[in-house]
Order: sequence, then structure tokens, then C-alpha cells
Amino acid sequence: MTAINNLAVAVEGFIGDIIYAQLDTNSEIQHPVISKLPDSSWEPKRAFYNRYFIKKLSAYSEFRSIEILMLLRNNLLHGLSYIESNQALNVSGTERTKIVSPNKKYQKAREFFISKGLLADTSQMSSSESLWKLQIVVFLFSEVSRLITHIIVDNPENKFLGIKSEWEMISKIQG
Repeated sequence: MTAINNLAVAVEGFIGDIIYAQLDTNSEIQHPVISKLPDSSWEPKRAFYNRYFIKKLSAYSEFRSIEILMLLRNNLLHGLSYIESNQALNVSGTERTKIVSPNKKYQKAREFFISKGLLADTSQMSSSESLWKLQIVVFLFSEVSRLITHIIVDNPENKFLGIKSEWEMISKIQG
């Protein structure tokens, strides 16, 4: 759960930094959005990014994964526990429905990870088939890394060199 939160923070921070670099004119009167960035959550940052960059975030193949990451983080921040359930289809309880989460946002994440082959679509309860399993965290880490790399590649202007340099230092990517 901590990894999910930290990955979401990394995405929000990166998006905020790249927006700042895009809008910073080094003049005495800064762009009004710059002052809003530190207190902005994901939704406003996503909207700012889409307003000031030609390629929208939704155009990146990783976007859906990032949206699911933010959904998970928001549920965690609001203290919403992940709960699973299934219903008996017969009196003896030997047949059961597929596992679902009563929370719509967790269910959306569950369906997404099932579609990616990271969770089993099963009626069998198992602690190893949770949203918090390592394979899901590794998948989300990879998606965050790919998104940041793609955004950097798509924005080669000099004003982004500092961000690119920091990313290369921590990720060891070849630009």
C-alpha cells in the first residue's frame, strides 16, 4: 500500500514539475497556474498538463494504468478498506459467484488487473490474489516509469533538461 501511495506521489510530482518547466517564463510575473501547482491534486494537474502540452496524457498507453493507480491511492487516503465478497449460488454453498469488491472504485481496479492477467477471475477467496500483491506493484512501477520516460522523450526542449537529467540519474535510462 505504501508503494502504491509513493508511485502516485511520484507521478503527481513529475507532472507538476514538467508543467512548471513548461510555464515558467523567468519573468517577474509568473503564470498564474504555477502558484496553484503545489496544492493541486491529480485531477487539476492532469487538466493543466492537457491544457499546456500538445500530446494529452490520455494519449499515452500507460494512462489507464495511472488512472487506476490514482484511484487506488485515493481510496487508501480516504481510509477505504479493500473488501472482497462472493455469494453462494446454492444452499450447500458449493457453488459461488465470482469475487467482487463492494466498493465500485476497488471493483474497477480489480477488473482492470484481471484484464491484465494480474489477478485471477475466480470464485475462490485467496490472500495471494489481492490488489496489494507484488506483481501488481511491479506492474504499476513499470507503467509509471514508462509514462515518465515517454513524456520526457516527447518533450526534448531545453527547458526540460533538468527534469530529464534527474530522471536519467535515478532510472539509468538512455535518452
